[in-house]
Amino acid sequence: MYFFESLLFYLLSFSNFAMIVRNSSCRKCNFHLKPQARCHILLFFLQLRTMEGELEEERKQRSSSIADKKTLDMDYIDLENHIDAADKGNKDAVKQLKRVQVLYWVWTV
Repeated sequence: MYFFESLLFYLLSFSNFAMIVRNSSCRKCNFHLKPQARCHILLFFLQLRTMEGELEEERKQRSSSIADKKTLDMDYIDLENHIDAADKGNKDAVKQLKRVQVLYWVWTV
C-alpha cells in the first residue's frame, strides 16, 4: 500500500494536475506511457483516493455506532437494575401491608 500511496502523492505533486484531469488526451503528462493509459491511471488513483476517504468515513461511523451501542447496553442494564429495585420495593411494601392488615384485624376483633 505504501507504494501506491507514494505513487499517488508523486502524481498529485504536479502543478498542472487539474489540467491533467480535465484534459482527456493527457498531453500535459511527462510519463513514458500512452496518453490514454496515463488518464486511466490518474483516474484510477483519484477513485482510489475517494474510496479511501469513504472507507475512513465508514470506519468512523462504525466506531461511533459501536460506542453508541455500548452506551445503550449500559443504559439498558441500569434500567434493569432500577426495575429490579422497584420490584423488590413493591414486594416489601406488600409484605408490610399484610403485616399491618393482620395487626389491624387482631386489634379490631
